[in-house]
Amino acid sequence: MEPSNFFRWIVLVLLISVLESAIASNTSGNETDRIALLDFKNHITQDPFQIMSSWNDSLHFCNWVGVKCNPTKGRVTILNLESQNLFGSIPPSIGNLTFLTGINLVNNSFHGEIPQEIGRLIRLQHLNLSYNSFSGKIPSNLSQCGELTIIWVTKNELVGQIPEQLGLLSKLVTLAAEINHLSGTIPASIGNLSSLYILSLMQNSLRGHVPEQVGLLSERVRDIVDGSLLLEEEEYVEVDHVNEESKMEERAIISDGDPQSSNARSGIVLDCLVSVLKIGLSCSDSLPGNRIPMNIVAKKMHAIRDSFLKFKRVNRI
Repeated sequence: MEPSNFFRWIVLVLLISVLESAIASNTSGNETDRIALLDFKNHITQDPFQIMSSWNDSLHFCNWVGVKCNPTKGRVTILNLESQNLFGSIPPSIGNLTFLTGINLVNNSFHGEIPQEIGRLIRLQHLNLSYNSFSGKIPSNLSQCGELTIIWVTKNELVGQIPEQLGLLSKLVTLAAEINHLSGTIPASIGNLSSLYILSLMQNSLRGHVPEQVGLLSERVRDIVDGSLLLEEEEYVEVDHVNEESKMEERAIISDGDPQSSNARSGIVLDCLVSVLKIGLSCSDSLPGNRIPMNIVAKKMHAIRDSFLKFKRVNRI
């Protein structure tokens, strides 16, 4: 065989080998996704709308209800089962859906712990588990999901502290965990979230004051964490930095002795809280078409923040 022909033959063999390897890898990945989805289905205990009936071998899994795939790779990228009245739990095998960019299970009846294996989903951008009955702690290894922009776990049964490791999520825009049973203090590391727009931790059992590092996010929308924490923060500043009596005298002079100044302060805080609550309710409307778009939410939150800061400047508080 001539050297030139031999060289062509070697190149052809190598190309065939590479193609076979790529095809085998893609097939293996697809099978991994299919098995992980079937395991998810097996952990659904009640399905009144029969959503899971489409999850069978008569259809490719990319055509199953609530599943969206990458059109070129055929891997699962979105799992969207919002408001399907599903009862069940999330199995650890969710971590095998490694191409997932979004999980939306809002407004169902999922229970049990949020599996640590979600931390393996390095492409995950959106995680919405709100309005379920998840218990246990927020997984600390969510910090490994470096692409996360939204964590929404509102109205569950979550306990424990807010993981300090969440401060590593540099792309995080929304962290909403209100109406749970979270305890402890707010980690100072949250102040590292330079992209954060919404921080919502109301109606938990948090204590202490809002960390100074979190307060430095003032140029962005900072949702009111908890009315009681605002009061604790105010008391902390007064006691630690100036004599409380002299501070009260100063406020009396500024307000011309008006005894209503403290009431006004409480009123503006209450107004801010009510406004934020209204926005939250609008965002969680049962009909997706009635929900406020996120760009409008951001504008409204900016307006609330600006009103509060203006009040503080005018009243010198």
